[in-house]
Amino acid sequence: MKRLTRTIQICARVWSMMFVLAGGLSIAAAQCQDAALQAAVADQASKTISLVLFPRITNADQVVASNPGKWTIVDISPSPTAPPPQIASVVLAADRLYPNNFLSASLDYTGTFDITRRYVLSNVDLTFNGCKPPNPPSTAVLFELKKQSVLVSTKANGEADSDIYLAGQLEGSHKTRANQTADIKVEIPFSHRFLGRDRDIAPFFNLKASNSKKSDADSLKFGGLIRSTYGFRHFGLRNVSWETDGRIEADRRFGNVNALWGNTLYLIPPLVGESKNLKVLAFLQPLVGFELGHNLKSPLKLAEDRTLARATAGGSLYLLFNTGNKYLDSISFQTDYIRRWPLRSEVTFTEDDKGNLLPLFFGRNPRDYVTSKIEFNVNDFFGIAVGYDYGRLPPNFKLVDSHFTLGFVYKKRIVRRIK
Repeated sequence: MKRLTRTIQICARVWSMMFVLAGGLSIAAAQCQDAALQAAVADQASKTISLVLFPRITNADQVVASNPGKWTIVDISPSPTAPPPQIASVVLAADRLYPNNFLSASLDYTGTFDITRRYVLSNVDLTFNGCKPPNPPSTAVLFELKKQSVLVSTKANGEADSDIYLAGQLEGSHKTRANQTADIKVEIPFSHRFLGRDRDIAPFFNLKASNSKKSDADSLKFGGLIRSTYGFRHFGLRNVSWETDGRIEADRRFGNVNALWGNTLYLIPPLVGESKNLKVLAFLQPLVGFELGHNLKSPLKLAEDRTLARATAGGSLYLLFNTGNKYLDSISFQTDYIRRWPLRSEVTFTEDDKGNLLPLFFGRNPRDYVTSKIEFNVNDFFGIAVGYDYGRLPPNFKLVDSHFTLGFVYKKRIVRRIK
């Protein structure tokens, strides 16, 4: 009976949290309301219009978006003197990481623009992720870009591709201490062209922590990364993404601190199901990498000021079930797994009742960590999640032993659009 009462109390807290946040986060509807074409810039030399799609279109929207006959150019200046140019072909530019998202397009046209006149580009049948905005998508045609780019939000699949990810749980009952669990990731990308290629540069902060000793992964990372994505149409892949980063990793009390240089190669296949417009999509993203660094501080003299080297491998599996229900946008399942092989011996710690770190063993045993979540997504960004994690995370490699959670998830990606 006590367990049932506790379960009801936990569920009541979680659902009340959901309704409070959902009231302020009805973002999917707002995004459809705000869906628009942005920054249609005409290059008269190549007879091409570059266009930003906001928030995004997906595979479900491709038929209309890629049809030149659906696009129209209208001269809105007084007393038109010549017919406006016509769209001849459309090429959609896929998101470099998740190729079912299209964030921009290139439209070839025939005819000539008179730069002293005003033109509007529109596609009245265009949808955004299957949602038709209340106002027909249209934008003015520009002949030079003078508008400012700003950061805006778009949908993320899970923690791995999120730029902002917040997952939390609060549980407890009468006269018992409440347990809080937090999984926080903030990574703000800035696209910059150097060494002949557009690359993402992003400062990041990542924290996994809990005040429950048995469920405390206690892992804090912050630093900066450079991400480069390459087209790779071999072995069933679509892209390969390379991330190199410099970071500090520590426990949340900074009792054990490492400085690391990391390199990770993500192998990106196409989404399974996107070509058939299925409501069920699957995505598998393997990874391999290595980490080199140095210990800056340790509670154990043997480990302090020691060089670190690790090989890494793992991957993410993502399943998405689109429901088409306005109250439940989708149901998703994600599992992330990583194994670290210390090439030099490292310490595994535990904690005493006062939070002091106590060494368990010193060696090169592989350290695994797996986390799984089933999310019931209310909209593109917000959902309720049931989670499970097991394993060890650096720097303490303290064992999280079969930890289950029920709480909320808020996730999104950051892209640039024209203001």
